[in-house]
Parts: sequence; C-alpha cells; structure tokens
Amino acid sequence: MANSSMDMSSLCSNCDVKAKDLILMQEKYEGIYQEHHELKRKVEVMEKVHSEYESEISFFSSQRNEDKSALKNIKNELDSAVSKIQTLESLLEEEKLTNRLLTTEIKENKDKVNPFKALTVPDEDEINILMEQIQKLQADQENNQILINELEEAKKDSINVISKLKCEQQTLQNELTEIKEHLQQKTKDLTNVKTSLESVREEKLLLSTELQVLKASDTNAARGNSLFAEVEDNRQKVAAQRELLKMKYLNLKKVLSQKQVENNKLKLEIVKIRREEKDDDKNLHRDYSDLVQTYKERISELEKELRTLQQRNNQPPMVFSGENSAQLQWVSTFVENAKKEAQTLQEELERRGSNYVVQGHQLFDSKKENRKLKATNSKMQSEIDELRLQLDILKAANENVDDGISPPATDIVIEYQKQKVVIFLYHFFKFNNLLLL
Repeated sequence: MANSSMDMSSLCSNCDVKAKDLILMQEKYEGIYQEHHELKRKVEVMEKVHSEYESEISFFSSQRNEDKSALKNIKNELDSAVSKIQTLESLLEEEKLTNRLLTTEIKENKDKVNPFKALTVPDEDEINILMEQIQKLQADQENNQILINELEEAKKDSINVISKLKCEQQTLQNELTEIKEHLQQKTKDLTNVKTSLESVREEKLLLSTELQVLKASDTNAARGNSLFAEVEDNRQKVAAQRELLKMKYLNLKKVLSQKQVENNKLKLEIVKIRREEKDDDKNLHRDYSDLVQTYKERISELEKELRTLQQRNNQPPMVFSGENSAQLQWVSTFVENAKKEAQTLQEELERRGSNYVVQGHQLFDSKKENRKLKATNSKMQSEIDELRLQLDILKAANENVDDGISPPATDIVIEYQKQKVVIFLYHFFKFNNLLLL
C-alpha cells in the first residue's frame, strides 16, 4: 500500500511536470502559428512586388519599341540627306565646269575684241564700255567662284556632320541593343522569381497541411510508459539541435550584417554614378548649346552674304550694243543663270542646315532618354538581384531542412524549428495520453 501511494505521488509529480511542459508547448505552438501567419503575409508582399515588376517591364518594352522606331526614322532622314548632298555635289561639279567654259569663252571674246579695236577706231568708246562690262563679268565670276568654294566647304562640313550623326546613330543602336538584352535578362529573372515564388507557396501549403494534420491527430492512440525514454531522447535531441540552430543563426546574422554593409556601399556607389551621369548630361548639353550657337553664327554670316548677292542680282542685266552685242549677249544670260543656280544652292544649304539642327536636337533627346532607361534598368537590376538572392536562400533552406541543416535565413530557421517542435508535441501528447490511460 505504501509502495502504491509512492508510485501515485511520483506519477502525480510527473503529471504536474508534464502539464507545465504541455502549457509551454502550447505557448510555443501559438508562437509558431503566429510566425506562420507572418510568413503568409510576406508571401503576399512578394506577390505584390512581382506584379509591380511585370508592369514595369511591360512599360520599358513599349518604350524600347518607341525608341527603335524613332531611330529608324532618323536613319531614313540621314539616308535622304546623303542622297541630296550627292546630288548637290554633282551640281557643283557641273557649275565648276560651266565656269571654266565661261572663262575660256571670255578670253576668246577678248582676243576677238582686240582686232576689232584696231580696225574700228571710231568705235573705241563702245569697245571700252564693253571691256568694262567684261571686267565686271570677270569680277562677278570670281565672286561666284568664291561662293562655290564656300559652298564646297559647307558641303564638307555637312558631310562631317552627317558622319558624326551616323556614328551617334550607331552608338544609340548599340545602346538600344544593350537595353534590349537587359530587358530580356530582366524577363528571364522575373520568370525565375515567379517560379521560385510558386515553389515557396507550395512548400507553405505543404507545411500548413502538415500542421493541420498534426493538430487533428488521433488523441486516443495506445498509451504506455515505454515511450517516456523515447520522448526524453527526442527532447534532448531537440535541445541540441536548438543550440546548433542558435549558433548557425548567429553566424548567419553576422554574415547578413556584412552583406548589408556591402549593399550600403553599393548603394553609395550607385548614387555617385548617378551624380556623374547628371554632370555628364550637363556638360553634354553645354557643349551642344555651344555647337548650336556656332552654327547659328555661321548661318547669320551666310545670310548676310546671301543678301549682298541678292542686292547684286537685283541690278539690271547688262545690255550690249554695237557690232559685238550679238556675240556678247549670251554672256549676260549665262551669268544670270549662274546667279540663279547659286541662289538656289544657297537656299538648299540653309534648309539642310536647319534640318541638321533639328536632327541634332532629336539625337540629344534620344541619348538623354536612353541614359534614363539605363539608370532605371540598373535600379531594377539591383532590386531583382536582391530578390533573387533572397529566393535562392529560401530555396536552399527548404531543400536542406529535411536533412537537419540550418536554413540560411531567420524565417526559414523559424520554419525549421516549427517542424521539430511539432514532432516533439506529437510524441508528447501521445505519451500523456498513455499516462492518462
């Protein structure tokens, strides 16, 4: 009887201890359930971030298509300008040939005038007038030759500008290709993020199912004191694993702090690079403004020369009289035609100059927009790399959790502890049911 009373007292004391342990386990279970709810909330946040990245990538894809069409239009305009300049060059060659013929014919006419001067002494005054007119024509021809030389120089400048524009166009095309590759890479990264997110969802659902199954497990299973030693061993194993997890958690926390320091350094470098890009944009805009101002000054000078030539062209045409009028009248007609062609070429040159200025503005705007896209892509790349790192950590942790390896993140450590605690609770409830029986 005394032995039975001692056994009952020992069993009661054990029951009190187990009841306290049960209360502690219930509190831990409530904490685990709260952590499970937080994990679910984090998954919802990741889904929201995922949808935002999809909208941003669609926006950048449309922007890339618009830039591509704009570059194509600029290329067509440049090809048209090159063809027109080639036509202008051929016209200038014809003008030079015509001027050489005119010089030869004037010399021949001058040689013809000398015999007439010797034969017709009474017409000497008329011949002097004709000689003055011929000298004036020669001066006009020299002025036209100077104008042609200026047009040739302007043509060379235009060719150089076109070459520079082609180089800038090629550079923009290369930048557009790089942006396209970056967008493709971002699309692949987003697909990987989506796949990893689905994997995390599946694992979360699996853990939720296991928790529900363990909560609804049969409490009327067979009981016996033979499980006490097994429960004690499991408790010791869980305690040892908890210490191991604690050490690994501290190490991972240290690594995480180091990574955060490195991340802050990278952010500072990104801010520095963005400031340098802004300074480069300002310098480029200043250089471009200086270039436009230089072109405007040159255009003003050409306009002054054009007004001078127009005033000269407004003079009445020369009228020849005398015996040589029929032979020299065609010279006046030819000079008038040459002046008209020179005026037409000058107008064409001014029009092309204005077109080049407009194209330069368009190229500058395109380069500025491409820099903005590159900066945005860099920002997206850093954010996606960070998300990929987090998802890789989650994936690696979920793969290693069944092998008893500590997951490399705080949330995964919590999930790992959940599984171990659930197993311990299962054995603990089973042992208590055996004691009650």
